[in-house]
Amino acid sequence: MSFFKTKKFYVGLLVVVALSGYGVYKHNLATKTVAYDTIKVERGTLLQTVDATGQIQSANDISLKFEIPGILSNVNVKEGDTVKAGQLLGNLRLTELNAAVAQAQANLNKQLAGSTPDYIAQLQASLDKAKNDLNQAQGSGDGVENSKLVQNSYDDLSATLQSVQVTLSTSMTAADNILGVDNTLANSDFVNYLSISNSSNLNTAKLKYSEAKKIKSDFDLLANFVTRDSSHTDIDQVAQKGEEALLAMKDCLFYVSSVLDNTPPVGAFPQSSLDLLKTNIQGARTTVTTKYASLLDATHAIVSARNNYSSLQSLVDKAQAALKDAQNPPREVDVASYRAALEQAVASRDKAIIKAPIDGIITQVNNKVGETMDPTGVAFELLSPHYEIQVDVSETDIAKLKLDDAVAITLDAFGEDVKFSGKVINIDPGSTVIQDVVYYTVKISLDDSDKPVKPGMTANVTINTDKRDNALIIPSRAVRTDGGKFVNVLENNQEVKKEIKLGIKGNDGKVEVLDGLDEGQQVILGLQSAK
Repeated sequence: MSFFKTKKFYVGLLVVVALSGYGVYKHNLATKTVAYDTIKVERGTLLQTVDATGQIQSANDISLKFEIPGILSNVNVKEGDTVKAGQLLGNLRLTELNAAVAQAQANLNKQLAGSTPDYIAQLQASLDKAKNDLNQAQGSGDGVENSKLVQNSYDDLSATLQSVQVTLSTSMTAADNILGVDNTLANSDFVNYLSISNSSNLNTAKLKYSEAKKIKSDFDLLANFVTRDSSHTDIDQVAQKGEEALLAMKDCLFYVSSVLDNTPPVGAFPQSSLDLLKTNIQGARTTVTTKYASLLDATHAIVSARNNYSSLQSLVDKAQAALKDAQNPPREVDVASYRAALEQAVASRDKAIIKAPIDGIITQVNNKVGETMDPTGVAFELLSPHYEIQVDVSETDIAKLKLDDAVAITLDAFGEDVKFSGKVINIDPGSTVIQDVVYYTVKISLDDSDKPVKPGMTANVTINTDKRDNALIIPSRAVRTDGGKFVNVLENNQEVKKEIKLGIKGNDGKVEVLDGLDEGQQVILGLQSAK
């Protein structure tokens, strides 16, 4: 039997084949390599934009009204007219309002022109008279207390005090003639009948007599030394004591009169004698009351004299100030009220006038000349030729926007080749939910163009929210997240992990690298197998 046909031959052959196959596998495995899908870190300009769609609308659609009622006098425009800001559209009757403005202007002009020579002469004459009146009131020295007015009042008060002494002495005698306190013989004919129906009243009258006598004595002691040369303070003290003495005497005479009222006419004391005593006491009471009033008048006259002198001095000061003001150029503070009056008159007139607040087109004229206008009625409708676009921006993009961001615009009506420009003018802080997505309303101004733009046209906007020049740029899909931001770069055919710091996210999936990479480095995007 041949060896090649034996079992051992076939087993050995299988071993050889197996070993040869493993060797080929090992060789292929050793020669197989890993290829990386990479991209270079580049420098360039990175743009960040937000796209949205909206509609053209007028920036202003204004209803214009008169602020006051009146008769429509002029209508200067018709529907369809193009007007400029400040252009007169119409007005009510202005005759009376113009007259008020003219009067206010004349008053201001007069004030600005200053005082006339005649007016200055009049003020000088007033000053001269005030000075003359003050000089006539002056005394031997300066000041109000040395003035003739005050000194004359004190002279009158001194004379009044002397007469008070006489009145008090006469009244004391009349009272004692009835009570018999000091002159015990004066009432001997009727002493036993005095106040027999009310004995306590007699005791009270004698007590009041003693009190009045004491105060009168103190007053006399002071009054006897009052002269023209006495100080005003000393005279004031004497006058005060004189008032006290007169009041005490009035009190005393009241009780003496009461004593007589309780005394009957008896025997040698007939009714006629009693009536005479009553008349004497009543006369004394009247004299004391009158003298008390005279003393008060004299003291009040001093106060009036001081005030009168101060008034004369004040008149001189005011006349001097008025003359000085008239001789100087008018001050702004002096003419301020006249300016305000003119401004008020002009403002009142302007309420009867309507001017275009902006450039625009008149779309409606509602009244005719001669009609009565009411402040609630719309006189003119004005449409602004300036347009805006209102778009909704999602919450994922709204944080990128800021006021005055530049905007590139195309309108469906003119095609993509016709470009318009604008800027962001308002970002609504309130949100709106549309199909479960949060949006914010953004308003964009449309720059003026010679194209016939109309309200309602569809607008496509690209808002340029940010831009970086000479920035390091990589695809955002290369960025990995693992507790931070990093990318894998290829160095010496080896994969190396690099932590990075990112800036803004741009368009087309690009992102700015602020730190961690250098220009030209190979950033790994993924792996691919290659032989």
